[in-house]
Amino acid sequence: MTHPMDELLAYVAFGDEDARHLTAARAAVEGDFAAATREFYDAIDDNPGAAAVLRDEQQRARLERSMHTWLHELFTGPYDAAYHDHRLRIGRTHVRVGLANQYMFTAMNVLRRALSASVRQRVAVADHGATLDALHKILDVELAIMLGTYMEERQRAAIERFRDVIISTLPVCVMLLDADNRVLASAGPKPYLLSHKDPTGMVAEEALSEGFVKATTLPRLLGDARVTGQTQVLPLVTLPGALTRSLRVTVVPVEHASADVLVHIEDLTDVVEAETKMRQSQNLAQLGEMAAAIAHEIRNPLAGISSTIQVIADGLDEGDRRRAILGKVQEQVYRLGTQVGDLLSFARPVTARPGPVVLSNVCARLEAEAQLEDDQTLVVSGDGQAYADDGLLAQVLTNLVQNALQAGARRVEVRLADGHIEVEDDAGGIPLELQQRIFQPFFTTKTRGTGLGLAVSARFLETMGGRLSLGRSDETGTRFDLDLKVNAQSPEKTPLLG
Repeated sequence: MTHPMDELLAYVAFGDEDARHLTAARAAVEGDFAAATREFYDAIDDNPGAAAVLRDEQQRARLERSMHTWLHELFTGPYDAAYHDHRLRIGRTHVRVGLANQYMFTAMNVLRRALSASVRQRVAVADHGATLDALHKILDVELAIMLGTYMEERQRAAIERFRDVIISTLPVCVMLLDADNRVLASAGPKPYLLSHKDPTGMVAEEALSEGFVKATTLPRLLGDARVTGQTQVLPLVTLPGALTRSLRVTVVPVEHASADVLVHIEDLTDVVEAETKMRQSQNLAQLGEMAAAIAHEIRNPLAGISSTIQVIADGLDEGDRRRAILGKVQEQVYRLGTQVGDLLSFARPVTARPGPVVLSNVCARLEAEAQLEDDQTLVVSGDGQAYADDGLLAQVLTNLVQNALQAGARRVEVRLADGHIEVEDDAGGIPLELQQRIFQPFFTTKTRGTGLGLAVSARFLETMGGRLSLGRSDETGTRFDLDLKVNAQSPEKTPLLG
């Protein structure tokens, strides 16, 4: 394989004759090396960007001595692989101290002019042309070698950045621990796992979050791996927090002079959520089929009962006490009919016909449909655009407002913005232990009702490519967030998991 130095020399046509001219000229020009060196560093001093790499006079003195040696080698060679590798080290030093590559070009130009002037003044006139030609060739080679070190550094830095991006986005965190459980190295640390940004040197129990340590009983897990010499696996660990995480933790004993165990943490949250959603979809499909069958079986008899009661009631005198009793029966039949309607709404496939809508127009009839009492207030503020089915969206908003009023809210506020709606009430909060279940079908805390209102509303939003979520719930009230597409090209929102 051809060495890079041979390729460079061949490219600029630098041969043995050029080397002889430079060697012959060295004795004549070396008396000017000190002046050329000073001129080189004076030019650096005159440029703030270049001068910034010089820390003090001691460093400059060392660099000037190195430059003097470099100039001797420039004129004497030999121009072989060792020469090339030595120049590479010099270039890497420039990179390490922070000298920008543009200063390499300009500084080399200063040196080229100083050495060319020395050749013209010190070397015999007959040899000027050949010696200058050889000098320019070798300086071009020098510049190519040193510039290559900058390209190497940039490639290395780019690769490191790509590596960091890849590692940071992988759902994996790896830590290497010593016998004292101190972190020797880590890759892909996730913020929700760590108590500090850089865990290196910390004890693992302190570097990792308290929730993770408790959920995994980490000290025992590490101890078991060391005592048994076998890999310890926790297939599924739930890490509580603002966003619940599902993890698989593997502890592997390693044989190394410094390292003792490797901790591998894999984030399975997306996988678990996908599996949960698939199971829920299957369960919902089965529930829907069952609900539709039951609803159809009940609806016709209810209609018959309601008609019969109405006929009987119409045949009684106005003062007959049985009319009141039949009225109460009719109310219960009506309530059952409403619940059957809810079941059918839940079981019926939903088809959305989304289009551009003005959110304030969707809310225009909300107050009338919400059935406010005298001491209840509904406030609609803001405005915005969305890409949605206005009929389904109106039903969702009516359901949410009506639920809040039925829960005892005195004030309900609907806030509108592009692609986003908030429905907030002052009815008090949903207990924390129930918040994860409120979108599940048939779950309700009311004495009456099917528990399908929020489940159906969430389905409507999902069908439109949106999402219904619980934004906040505490002792002061509850807020639901509706996220919608802004236009037809908007990315779909992640559907809510019940």
